[in-house]
Parts: sequence; C-alpha cells; structure tokens
Amino acid sequence: LPVAVAPEGSWQKIAQRLDADTQSFAREEQVFVPPVPRTSRNVWSWRPLALVASFVLLAGGLFWGVNTRQSYVQLQQEQRKVAGWLSRPDVVAQQLTDANGERLGSVLTLSDGRALFVLRSTPPAGSRYQAWGYENDAPVTLGLTGRTLLEVPYENFDALLISLEPKQGSVTPTRPLGSVKVPAHGDAPGS
Repeated sequence: LPVAVAPEGSWQKIAQRLDADTQSFAREEQVFVPPVPRTSRNVWSWRPLALVASFVLLAGGLFWGVNTRQSYVQLQQEQRKVAGWLSRPDVVAQQLTDANGERLGSVLTLSDGRALFVLRSTPPAGSRYQAWGYENDAPVTLGLTGRTLLEVPYENFDALLISLEPKQGSVTPTRPLGSVKVPAHGDAPGS
C-alpha cells in the first residue's frame, strides 16, 4: 500500500486546537461557585423527616394491625359462644325489639338459669348496655357491656330488659330499649 502523508501543517493545526481546548477548560475550572450557606430554612434535610414519617407510619400500622387482630379474635370468640348456645337442645330464643318493633337482637335462655343477650350493634361511644331482671315490677341490675354479648342469670325474674346507660351504669333503667318475658323452661325441648 502506498504511504499516506498528512497535509503540511496538519499536526500544527491539531496541536493548536488541543491547546485552545485546554485553555478553555482551565478557564471554566477557575469559575468559582460559592457554597450555599446553611440557613435555618435548610438545616433540616428531607432525610430525617422522611425517617420520622416512616417510623410514625410503621408504628401506626402496627397499632392498627394489633387492634384489628384483637377485635377479630374477640368477634370469633363471641360467634363461637352464640353457636354453642344455639346448639343446645334446651335453648329458647326470643327476639328483642324496641317500642317501635325494631329488632335490637335476641335473648337466648338455657334451662340452667343463664341468659345471653345477643345485640345487633355495640352501644354508642361513652355508653354501655345494662341488663336488668324484673321481679315483682322491681328492676335488679344484672350486668354491663360495651360489646354485643352479655351473659346474665335469669332465675326468679319475670322479665329481662336491656337499657342504654352511661359508661358506669345506673341504679335504675334510664333508657330502656327492649324486654322479653322469661320463658318457662319446663316446656322447652330437652328439659
């Protein structure tokens, strides 16, 4: 192959361009950009705030999860209890309604003298359901609950009543919701 020779002055032009680029680059490096001063507005970077927010979200999620799990376990226990009562041959179930005929729930009674109030919803915040037994038209308190189930004794009573009361309960029913007559278990199947 023939030897190719660079045109005269080519190397000088390349050297001049490289020298010009180097000087231009050196001038650009000498441009001084002062650092941004740290003021009170930018002392806190986003990273610590993101870490705190993540921790708060994690703690809230954990609390919600534990609370939800406890509610679920308690609901399962209540369902098993109602199912156990309903499977008994001596159970008598009565609908519990208010003065307008709206269903509040049920009252289950067993021949062993126990009654179970099964209410449709929990009481409003700051209130409790209170069960009462009536003997000769006189109320006797049988217990309080903030849930939907309340097991009470019913022997020697003519009627059972549920009322809505303050959190600490009352000495007499202040807001009666509904009542049922106590059934005669001698006639119940399996007695």
